[in-house]
Amino acid sequence: MRKLWAILAMMFGLLISPTITQAQEISSEKVLIIQSGEEQQSMKEQKILEIILGQYDVTSETILDTMMTKEKIKSASAIIYLGIEKKQLSKELIEELNTFSGKFYAIGHNMEQIPRMSWLNLEGEVLIQHLVFSEKEQALPEERIIYKINVQLDEIQQVAMTTDGTRIPLIAKQANNYYFAAETLSNPFGTILAESFQSFFNKQPTGFVRYLRLEDIHPKVDAKQLREQAKFLKEKEIPYMVAVIPVYTNENGETIHFSDVPELVETLKYMQKNGASIVLHGYRHQYRESETGEGFEFWDVENDRPIYQKGSEKAKQRTDFATEKDYQQFINEGEAFERKYITAAIENGVAELVTQGIYPLAFEAPHYAMSQQGYEVVSRHFSTYIGRIQISDETYKSEYQPSNASRPAFLHGMTVYPETIGFVEQNNEQSLQLMKNQVTNLMNYQEAYISAFYHPYLGIDGLKDVVDILGEVDAPWLDLKAANNQVTTSTIKLSSEKGQIQVEKLLFERKHEKKEKMKRIVIYGIILVGIVGSVLVFIIRRKTS
Repeated sequence: MRKLWAILAMMFGLLISPTITQAQEISSEKVLIIQSGEEQQSMKEQKILEIILGQYDVTSETILDTMMTKEKIKSASAIIYLGIEKKQLSKELIEELNTFSGKFYAIGHNMEQIPRMSWLNLEGEVLIQHLVFSEKEQALPEERIIYKINVQLDEIQQVAMTTDGTRIPLIAKQANNYYFAAETLSNPFGTILAESFQSFFNKQPTGFVRYLRLEDIHPKVDAKQLREQAKFLKEKEIPYMVAVIPVYTNENGETIHFSDVPELVETLKYMQKNGASIVLHGYRHQYRESETGEGFEFWDVENDRPIYQKGSEKAKQRTDFATEKDYQQFINEGEAFERKYITAAIENGVAELVTQGIYPLAFEAPHYAMSQQGYEVVSRHFSTYIGRIQISDETYKSEYQPSNASRPAFLHGMTVYPETIGFVEQNNEQSLQLMKNQVTNLMNYQEAYISAFYHPYLGIDGLKDVVDILGEVDAPWLDLKAANNQVTTSTIKLSSEKGQIQVEKLLFERKHEKKEKMKRIVIYGIILVGIVGSVLVFIIRRKTS
């Protein structure tokens, strides 16, 4: 009876709590982001800013400058003005920004229109090639544009270097007014802005964190090779993550579940028991006819758009519809399809892993590709996301990773643990050096995640190389199981805290779980029939002898 009441209570909890959020302290900082610019690029910069702010214990709201109201200004303790495009600001906005008594941070264009920023002078644009940290210099991957400003020396917080070696201000501050002179927030500028927010929000740096993730573990992975690497990491006492794909399939129609490879399942259980935290890395890691691990699952990469229809169907384009209304109807139906598609993948993926005694604590989209709606769907099931974030529905190539764990508003309560230094790329001898270079760059800051992933099929020597790179950093390892993670589907609830995983399951079984039980029943039945038959044959022979 107690078990029945517990099941009913869990069902009720699942019904009334469709969205998972981690416990979050009530913040005294209420940040209002006022944005000038409505184009797609402006939306990308806004998303990056939200990700950066998600690293801090603040609540934020973004509005267009044309939607500003006195009530919103008064409710904020800090304002960030994001000037993506040049424009004439309204007199009302200028007056409200100028008389605002809280902290103020201006980024990009139009700051010269705001009297409270008159302590600096704008002198046009300039190309830079390096960032300067004390006496260290960090080369940029390509030349970047920043806005050249003229300020007093004691007001400069961060310096950049032009193509001719001249040092110029990148971040300037006077009292509680800040200015960031970069044209874009894409990294490394985003990381620099995030670090300057330590002063803006009066927050002490938290230092560095390391993490390692083993990637693309599906049912066709070599169990012995994986076990060898698991033993190595156990001996090193390194907590790590394992990104698991429950089903392997390919263009020839071959399909393998973890239930078909018991040796690999035992290896994953061994890993889970000895330092590993499981991450659900999609269900099949493919959408159209491609091999698991190679294809995209939650993004139609061939058309560079969200998943609007079955992968077996010919993709419909705008030219297939007579009117814009008809095309918009297709998009609306496609968005409904995407919601069901992602939900089914999560439900099936979690169920199949839990059936095998493998417990995922976080989610990672294959190739980090997912629509903004997709993140909202995932947030209904997972409190934790791993990797980099796609910031636009225009293309999967638009992605961003924060320098620290973040909880941006558009992830609907999920915490993202970023991957920051890349991975070992097969047949690329420079990939290890690129990872080392990125570690060096991140160590210029006061806090950051130093995090990488590795494909086990490359062998244990490459894994040792990655561990050596991460081993050069004096920082704790991220143990995902030690954090507060929650996973909820229609039949399963998982949670972790302080290294322990709690599992709750309803009596209702999914099709795959029923199939597993039937398979076991058949196997045990055959064994039993064999034993009984052998006994009968033995008895008959004795009687006739």
